[in-house]
Amino acid sequence: ESNDILSSSLKSSITDIIHLSEVENPHFKKRIANMMSTIHFMISENEKSNQNNMCVYSRVEVLDNIANMLKYVPEIRTKWLNKMKDLLEQNNFYFQAGLCCLHSAMIIMQYLNIHNQNTYFFPYTFDFFKQITSNYFREKFYLETAETINLDDDDLTIVHFQDQIKDAMSLFVKCKQNFLVVLLCEMLQATFHNTHDYSSSAGLNELYGKSLQGLQKQKQIHPLFSYFRVAFLSSSNIYDGEYVYCQPPHTKLSDFTFSIEDIYSKMVPLATKIEIIRDPAPIDRDLLKPNILYIQITSLEPYLPENLIDKNEFAQNQPDYNCFYYSTPFTMSGKTRGDLIDQYHRKTIIETESFIPSMKPRTRIISVRENILKPIDVIQIDIAKRVLDFQLNLGVQNVDKTMLQLNLQGCIGTTVNQGPFEAARAFLEPFIAEIIGEKVPISF
Repeated sequence: ESNDILSSSLKSSITDIIHLSEVENPHFKKRIANMMSTIHFMISENEKSNQNNMCVYSRVEVLDNIANMLKYVPEIRTKWLNKMKDLLEQNNFYFQAGLCCLHSAMIIMQYLNIHNQNTYFFPYTFDFFKQITSNYFREKFYLETAETINLDDDDLTIVHFQDQIKDAMSLFVKCKQNFLVVLLCEMLQATFHNTHDYSSSAGLNELYGKSLQGLQKQKQIHPLFSYFRVAFLSSSNIYDGEYVYCQPPHTKLSDFTFSIEDIYSKMVPLATKIEIIRDPAPIDRDLLKPNILYIQITSLEPYLPENLIDKNEFAQNQPDYNCFYYSTPFTMSGKTRGDLIDQYHRKTIIETESFIPSMKPRTRIISVRENILKPIDVIQIDIAKRVLDFQLNLGVQNVDKTMLQLNLQGCIGTTVNQGPFEAARAFLEPFIAEIIGEKVPISF
């Protein structure tokens, strides 16, 4: 199948070359050079994607690279995105596969707008897609030169646009994303109304109603993904790289670690061993041994702006993130753990090259910075998080009393859970004697 798409891609490139040779174009030589480079890149990358020892994460990245190289040929770009969607769906990455469909729909929409074809079909533009993914800009500027290319646009029609939206909805249903299904139903119904296709519009009513009911029941904010930082380290720097991996919600760190170890143990040479590092602390590269691939895996949380007042509301309105963080406990004495009064945290904030979730199940990390939290800051953040969790569990329609009891105990626990009582004792005890000493004489 990929060879057929590759042949179609080459055919379109050759057609474009012939078209440019027949018209006066000041950028003819530059365009020819770019096209030849693209053809060479597609062939080499396509060979990579057919390798048996390549994991799904790498194969998706190869297909994404090819699709990006074809940014000036929207017809072929959508075909590579559809192939990428099929690969993701086969590996149960339903949300990412749905995003591939949406990006294809964006390409078709912009192509029709540029060529002034049926623009009245689109009451929603990129402002709509921004509600679903902040990566909409990946497609927004790619078609500026599409009007100069002679294309067979049979696959760039309103019908294909609607088909892509339908495919996206079916994939989002599989991962229970009711909010996105409702948005897409509204968009699709608008296009059906404009084409007077009322029977197709009526067919969406059942799905639209079920998704709305699901939204009403879903009072608690469910995490869209579990996020993990995976750093590859070796003495030779061959395998080096840091990524953020997206997994289904509530994925345990132990399960994800086992999966990563299993995947990459089949990829590295037999002479290379794999060693998993679970400690998130910084690693001294001078201590790395040869012929060993070190994989450091850390659980992540989305990083929210510090000036945000209502983080609850932010979580409901924010579709994706490009900043995450993890905390590493330490004390000034060199120990990892200590008393509350001595417990510092190193908060590591990482930024990714694109917003997550994206079409790729992993995204490269482009920057890292650190903040040192003092003991009083550590306990304040911890208590605030416990209170927020309690509020979320309390707002669920069917409250789990056992979970609510455990959550409440965690909020007000003493020494074991390091709750408010223990925090008050640790930080206020030195002042209690002084306060009592001042108030006792006044009482008499």
